[in-house]
Amino acid sequence: MKRNIENKKFNKFLYLVPFVLLAGVTYYYYNTKKENSSENSYLSSKRELESIPEQQETGREIEIPFEKDDLYCITRYSISESLPIYIEREYPEEDRKEFIVLRPIEADYDYMDFYDLVSKNKDFLGYEETIVHNYGITPLRTRTILRNLCHNMKKNSGVIHVGIWHRKGNTSNEQLLGMLTISSEEGNEEEVKKGKPAGSYASYWIGDPKQTGVSGVVTISLRALVDHMIYLGRLNRLNLVISEKNKGSLRVAEKLGLSCFHVKDKIPADLWVYYNVERETSFLFTISAKKWKKKHWDFDYKQSK
Repeated sequence: MKRNIENKKFNKFLYLVPFVLLAGVTYYYYNTKKENSSENSYLSSKRELESIPEQQETGREIEIPFEKDDLYCITRYSISESLPIYIEREYPEEDRKEFIVLRPIEADYDYMDFYDLVSKNKDFLGYEETIVHNYGITPLRTRTILRNLCHNMKKNSGVIHVGIWHRKGNTSNEQLLGMLTISSEEGNEEEVKKGKPAGSYASYWIGDPKQTGVSGVVTISLRALVDHMIYLGRLNRLNLVISEKNKGSLRVAEKLGLSCFHVKDKIPADLWVYYNVERETSFLFTISAKKWKKKHWDFDYKQSK
């Protein structure tokens, strides 16, 4: 009798097996189809990018002559209300041009480029564990993180995430170099009351120039994006928090003319952990929009629009 009851229970279990298998196959098919769809949209986006013009038609042009790799170079870009920003580098002695392109991130189109870049630069980006964890584990995780960033950018006009891309000459093929973010903290009244300096905070990360073959892009990229945000009236003060160990970023802040303070003197101890740096050995660099325009703009802002 006991054996018959056990047989009946076993038969009921066998009865459910086809339904479980069907559910598993359906789930697998749906996710595979979804992944294929994302890959197709990613490829179609790359085809669309080929038609983007390489120079902006409107805006105030900035021209900066300087020496790069012992070559005379002229850098040009336009300050305007629109994105992307095209930064042209011209090398007259070699009769060649290259472009640094700053454009908003599109998660479903760009995630494979971000994953590939971080995967190839894990050792170089080892100092930034968060970047490797977010973008260098799996493509799906990378896409999810980028989607969250895009969602945050749509909700807050004071936040912008752009990819830093490189183009050789007049070609339309783009190579991802890194990411640049400016986020506003001016609306966070509670932290400002506790002593956190108000303003917009910039952060960025870049791949190894030896791997990408492109160097010297951070300073000009940050300058161009800050110009854009100030032109739109979305940035009143720029802040950078930099560890004394990060010599490259210290040079960037110095070139852009930011004032320097010790983090421990400007940011309360209960807030410093937010920056993921050592409070005792880090610096706060800051500059107001008014001083920025006086230093970097050679035209009257009120007459520029």
